Amino acid sequence: MTVKRRGTPVLDRRRLGVLLHPSSLPGDGLKGTMGAHARRFVDVLVAAGVSVWQVLPLGPPGGGSPYNSPSAHAGDVGLIDLEDLAECGWIGMAEARAALADAAAREMLFDLENLRAALRQKLPSQSAELLTLDKTIANLLRMWARP
Repeated sequence: MTVKRRGTPVLDRRRLGVLLHPSSLPGDGLKGTMGAHARRFVDVLVAAGVSVWQVLPLGPPGGGSPYNSPSAHAGDVGLIDLEDLAECGWIGMAEARAALADAAAREMLFDLENLRAALRQKLPSQSAELLTLDKTIANLLRMWARP
């Protein structure tokens, strides 16, 4: 059986593909994004004759795993390229650069998010520990978001 997409056969011939999550690409933060590095990667794939790029789930990771996402519909906000948002005018370039510059803050938030995901699996959703952690993360984000 041949599956058709936009009128072209998809399984009519052998294809070359790669399996790579966008977070494995180079980036300005702790992981790659769907920004300039991903677009360059696609250009390299096309030049090499690769016609399939398969990715792992793109939802927010739960417990550090893309297969343990708390949502089937949400995307991982960590894959959003802040410089692309600045180029579109949705945030200022200074805000994007400031957010990218503080590696220690990003690393701490990453660790706190992993801790929160692990605790959500072990504790009731309204436990004092989780509520305190949620407030701590919110306060840090508010503090670091200021210009």
